[in-house]
Amino acid sequence: MMIEFFGLPGSGKSFFLRKFFKNTKFKKKRLINYSQFFFENYFIIKQKSFNDQIQSKLYYQYFRYNSLKSNILFKKQYFKLLKNLKYYNFKKYKKLINLYKKLVNRTTYNKNRKKRLINHFLIDLISYDQKKNVINDESLIISDEGFYQKCFMNYNNFGKVVKNRIIDNYIQKIPPIDIAVFINERDQICFDRVRNRKYGFNYHSDSIDIIKDYRIINLKILSNLKKKRINTLKINSNKFFKKSVIKLDNVILKK
Repeated sequence: MMIEFFGLPGSGKSFFLRKFFKNTKFKKKRLINYSQFFFENYFIIKQKSFNDQIQSKLYYQYFRYNSLKSNILFKKQYFKLLKNLKYYNFKKYKKLINLYKKLVNRTTYNKNRKKRLINHFLIDLISYDQKKNVINDESLIISDEGFYQKCFMNYNNFGKVVKNRIIDNYIQKIPPIDIAVFINERDQICFDRVRNRKYGFNYHSDSIDIIKDYRIINLKILSNLKKKRINTLKINSNKFFKKSVIKLDNVILKK
């Protein structure tokens, strides 16, 4: 099963996800994200020797805290990973990948950051593709920055005409997931939480009006989820996370 959280930057997706991991009743189910699934069920098992598998496991721990970067210790694993991304059969996701590349390439990010964003996206796609084909796997892939949330991350870096057309097409091409969770928080709270962040996404504006653009994307996503008939759960505030966890538990149990 694949579950994705989405909502305004600063709405509390990561906060709620941490609470869900701590409070969930699913003790027997493994709660993982896309990158963990990629390493455990695809990348590590492809290593031929036991030593390479150990090194790949260590590399995953490094990857978790250092993003998609190389260093002296894990240079070999890093280039193996890039090789896997290069030769994986992404044929059925080609249009989605091209749209995401357009989103990223219209940002003001440097060349290396753009490459990392695209490679992370490919890792998520491999995980999605592999997860669909795994039989009798009861693990839950649950992400606060999945395919839906990724269209938020670069939104304020290019013109309205281009961004709306590309984002509309991108959302339409996102492959179906099992459950989408929309975290809905007040604009001012989201804005205050994010604009002074030292790391991660930041609202590059002194005006809260920028939130309106992000609200439009939320509506586009919700409309698309409805058309695809994807089970969608709306959580109106992190203040009620205990009730929300129970609600999400019940939705999962019905699947």
